Amino acid sequence: MLSENNLERVEKVKQEASISSLDNNIKNHGSSICPFCLKHKAYVYEDKFFICYSSKCGIKGDVISINSKLNNLSYFESLSQLEKSLGISNNFQEVVKERTLVYEQALEIYKYILLDTKEGKIARDYLEQRNIDITTISMYDIGYAPSSNPLKAYGIDSKLLAKHQLINNYDSNEYYANRIIFPIRDTYKRVIHFVGRYCGSVPKNKEGEDSLLRYKNSKSSDNIPTITNYFIFEDFLNAYNNLEDVFICEGYPDSLSLMQLGLQTLGILGLQGLTKQYYKLSKLNSIVCVFDNDFYDIDHPNDKLKGQFKSWVQIIPQLVEIQQILPKLKIYTWMVPDYVNDKRTKDVNDYLTISKLPKDELLKKINIEKKEFVIDIINRWGSDITKHLDLLKVISATGRGQELLSNYISDELKYSNPINYALKVFES
Repeated sequence: MLSENNLERVEKVKQEASISSLDNNIKNHGSSICPFCLKHKAYVYEDKFFICYSSKCGIKGDVISINSKLNNLSYFESLSQLEKSLGISNNFQEVVKERTLVYEQALEIYKYILLDTKEGKIARDYLEQRNIDITTISMYDIGYAPSSNPLKAYGIDSKLLAKHQLINNYDSNEYYANRIIFPIRDTYKRVIHFVGRYCGSVPKNKEGEDSLLRYKNSKSSDNIPTITNYFIFEDFLNAYNNLEDVFICEGYPDSLSLMQLGLQTLGILGLQGLTKQYYKLSKLNSIVCVFDNDFYDIDHPNDKLKGQFKSWVQIIPQLVEIQQILPKLKIYTWMVPDYVNDKRTKDVNDYLTISKLPKDELLKKINIEKKEFVIDIINRWGSDITKHLDLLKVISATGRGQELLSNYISDELKYSNPINYALKVFES
């Protein structure tokens, strides 16, 4: 078993190294001839996972294991070689330790301000409106950064604050001024990033657009991966294996809404942050992806996006890849209802704030309404032959859905030579 220090080394290399850089013939997000069997097609997902589709070869793995096979190295020799090529210094763990110490100190100050000061009342009121109570605030270490720049006043070294981007370089004011602070912990429970939600209505510019970001994520620094390399609440993954029905949704408030009901939840930070963390999902038996019902305008300039659900468009292609990498992972989808008591809802936090469903009733509703991923995408995409290649990938991985897809294939293609259907799929 890997020690904690070696697990950190492995995770950092997986986050930073790319498989396509190991061999000039390996393409990211494209087919290429497998460099091991030199015959069959291989594919690389998100530049992080390699698989040869030949049953005779069948080599697959992450960047460390593929590098070890290409260069006839042991796993740890491969790890060390990649660290050297990436310029990862031996002291990166000290850098992480320093950062987490500064962030933990800042979080303690922000928590105190939120819970025990008059400055924190505006944030307490906002959280109460979002159905986030004091117990949840304390349990998940939520804080508030006022505009009065308290960190230096409480004695944190300004050089460390600047180094880890908790104050602005251009005016020395705090980066998260007037924001509710949500901590992001790594799998070792260390605070590694912050998400800051602007407290109150975001001010508008002359054009009527938001003049400030509604959410601000902390920046990465030397040896600290970007925030999209982490799940919200991922620290529980180290404690469990083979978990059933872990919920996955986008953003901190939605994730928190489910967690405070006692549902194991992983939040993604940005809609593109799922595939790159596939290896963390390998511990799970099944996931339920919770989709917002917020959609693109019907007059959107991109015809393919008109009226489409935003989260669906962004996340489904990633789930197609994850299903191929992790064929045994059971994936389900659930769309948040768009109305509750005649009130429009767009995400799970809205839905639970209005409906006030207890855990048992919510689970009952989700279990009735959730859909198996392969069946869901066939029903949504089956009539669009331009999507059939993705459908066939998921069908191949799961071994399910063949008959359902055949219902969407015209008789002309279905009963002619199968090559004609294959050509039609690839032409599209």
